[in-house]
Amino acid sequence: MWDSLADWEKRNNALAFIVVSTEEIREDLAYCEAFDYDNKTEQYICEAGDIKESLILEAIHVAYKEINMDYGVCYGDITDACYHYIVESLKGEDTKEYKQMELELQGETNAS
Repeated sequence: MWDSLADWEKRNNALAFIVVSTEEIREDLAYCEAFDYDNKTEQYICEAGDIKESLILEAIHVAYKEINMDYGVCYGDITDACYHYIVESLKGEDTKEYKQMELELQGETNAS
């Protein structure tokens, strides 16, 4: 990837100064409270390694669309936006699973 990027920069007289990959985001998320296995708190959801690749990539795309570039952007802004998107997405999945279990239990109770 880096060789291709360096070639692109030379051909286009450009400098790409922020590259965001799912691997880098995953590594950074490992230190956030929702994904820090070594320092589990109430906010802990899962290990960063367990987050689906597709969810991280989706978070990067959402961050790109939602971050206000008019005031400048730094890598920390991108990581923060991805963190919040992923946490909300995973909490939503937990809520969906809980609601489904609740409906299934109600169905069993109603059937009795």
